[in-house]
Amino acid sequence: MTETIIEIYEKLRDQWTGCTWATEFGAARLNLRGVTCSQAALLARATSGEETAAWREAAEYLAKVEADAAAARVEAGLAAHKADAGSLPEALVHAERACNLERPYRREPVWESLFNAIHELVSSSGAT
Repeated sequence: MTETIIEIYEKLRDQWTGCTWATEFGAARLNLRGVTCSQAALLARATSGEETAAWREAAEYLAKVEADAAAARVEAGLAAHKADAGSLPEALVHAERACNLERPYRREPVWESLFNAIHELVSSSGAT
């Protein structure tokens, strides 16, 4: 492996921060790709009626996506630092948590490559 686990983490850490995929969210079929929770909340305040309700619901969803992305980033950071310290089995647990937080949203989790790199190290070292 030419990249260290820390380098892989650094390369990936800002790739998933929110909704980065096209959506048809809710009855209004809103495309939330690239929209943040705060932007959706602003749109909820700037509109009226059903549109307000749609953007309010979108803001709640985006808040969850952003919170899960932040939690996954923390888990991935812990995984990288545990791996760097030689605690490979513990690192693998944190990397798996990062992937599990991301999987409900994305087909190919960003953190999967970090998990795979740590898994490869665990396999090659014989650590369990």
